[in-house]
Amino acid sequence: SLLSCYYLQVMATKTEFLQLKSTVQELKKTQLDIKEEFLQLKSTVQELGRTQLDILIRLENLEQQLTSLGGGSLVPKEPEAVLTCVQCGVDYKESQNAAGLCKYHAGNLKAAGSWNYQYECCNKVGRKNEASKKTPGCAKGKHSSKHHTNYTYENYFTYMEELSKKAKEVWMELDVKDHITNRCMWAEVGLSEDGHTYILVGTCWSECTAVV
Repeated sequence: SLLSCYYLQVMATKTEFLQLKSTVQELKKTQLDIKEEFLQLKSTVQELGRTQLDILIRLENLEQQLTSLGGGSLVPKEPEAVLTCVQCGVDYKESQNAAGLCKYHAGNLKAAGSWNYQYECCNKVGRKNEASKKTPGCAKGKHSSKHHTNYTYENYFTYMEELSKKAKEVWMELDVKDHITNRCMWAEVGLSEDGHTYILVGTCWSECTAVV
């Protein structure tokens, strides 16, 4: 009958409603579980952050105590580089560099007879290209790992000579000789192999062939 059909529809709707209600309750419970798990995870992260901060503070305190006792830093340092002095050829460390440790000749060699050479700076006798190894320097200063023009030193002349030999282009060469002193002034302008313009100026002795 019509009444029976209506009753069955009502019962079906009620059953569907109860199932939907049960599903909503399950979803709410799952949501609560997720929220609780999130709060627990957040609490764990906060604990880890506090623990990490405590560790960092303790490490800093330990490092300060170690430093105050003369033990140095906990962080390992790279070994200091060993440099070679361009003035005297000696190996050194910058932390141990000081005035007076470098002994060099402040002038170049000049011809003194057929086979001998003498330094312009102190008149000591030496051999060309070997004097810095054989004859102690007459000037003192700090070691330097790079060539410079702050003052004259023997190896700088050799460096300039090598630079001239490696020139990519030589634009001008000039020699002016003084026959009274048997001495000449020279100059050279050109382009170095790394593309820079260079100007070399110096003096030479005897036949004006040695670059100084």
